[in-house]
Amino acid sequence: MGQKSENEELIFRYLLGDLPEKELSRVEDHYFDDDAFFEEMAIVEEELIDDYVRGHLAGRDREKFENSFLASPVRRERVELSRTLMKSLSVERPDVRPVRRESVSWFQSLFVNRNRVFQFACAALALLLAAGATWLAVENARLRNDIARLHAESATLEEREKEMAEQAARERERGDELRAKAESEQNERQQLEQQLARSQPPPVAILELASNATRSGGSTKSFNIASGAKIVELKLYTEPSDYKIYRVMLRTADGEKVWSKDGLKARTTSTGKVVVARLPANLLSSKDYVLTLSGAAAGGDYDDAGIYSFRVTKK
Repeated sequence: MGQKSENEELIFRYLLGDLPEKELSRVEDHYFDDDAFFEEMAIVEEELIDDYVRGHLAGRDREKFENSFLASPVRRERVELSRTLMKSLSVERPDVRPVRRESVSWFQSLFVNRNRVFQFACAALALLLAAGATWLAVENARLRNDIARLHAESATLEEREKEMAEQAARERERGDELRAKAESEQNERQQLEQQLARSQPPPVAILELASNATRSGGSTKSFNIASGAKIVELKLYTEPSDYKIYRVMLRTADGEKVWSKDGLKARTTSTGKVVVARLPANLLSSKDYVLTLSGAAAGGDYDDAGIYSFRVTKK
């Protein structure tokens, strides 16, 4: 091949499979990205085949050519075609002076043959090869464009997937924050409800009673006590007296003792003197009751101060 440039030497070694992995990748990148490099590779490949067919490859280069280059069926066909053409050109007439290889290649020597039919056939073959090379160049350019477009689409898809993943992560984070906030608000509401329940006094049912001795008529007074009531407050109106303390005794109409309380005091209101006693609402059920009020002076015994009858209805 004569004196080779740096690119020609690189391509020559590439075609013989004599390049390290790093240089191999560099040549392949140039092959797809650089049209001039692609055309230069085609020329070097033709010259390499020409050298092999002419027997100008020897030793290690010839061995690598046969082991690496000829491993491809397509390349083997090209070598056989070149060998066939070379044999056709090797039949020289006595009046034809041999052409030196240094100045003319076998491809150029096709056109110095004096056989016009053969020259025409060789020219047609040359045109066919040129058309094939043009088609390969166009296909190579189209392939590079397709690869570039696919790379761009792949980059776009990767960017879109990345954005969607980031958006999904933000949505999950936002959802976690909303759930945590809702749970926190629910816990705070429950705590406030519990505090409110503790701070509010229990529901109270108030029963105002007048003594049977002072009440007009003999009917028993009825009271409805709601099921939610916790305390029953008895307001017992009594006659003015000098009693300092009072005792209450609650029995059913059948005489069964239900509840009692000592040490109560009376207070004077606009409607009269009243003794207030409180008892748990669960002690009462739907039935008739009799309450006895007793009073005592300072250091004295208890005397009867009034009797109160009433009926309870619990809902």
